[in-house]
Amino acid sequence: MRYPLPYAFARTHQLLLEDDAGHLTLCLHPQSAPAALSEVLRKYPGAQLQTQAAGA
Repeated sequence: MRYPLPYAFARTHQLLLEDDAGHLTLCLHPQSAPAALSEVLRKYPGAQLQTQAAGA
């Protein structure tokens, strides 16, 4: 499993992109910035979204 987003970007915007043999899953926090989410989906189209609870 790979995590293609740069660490600083992922941490700042509370996003985690998992690449499991070409299957992309984007885990996001409810308060993640919409602009950051849009940028990730622009670069990695087709990623499935998964919302995480604030404590996770």
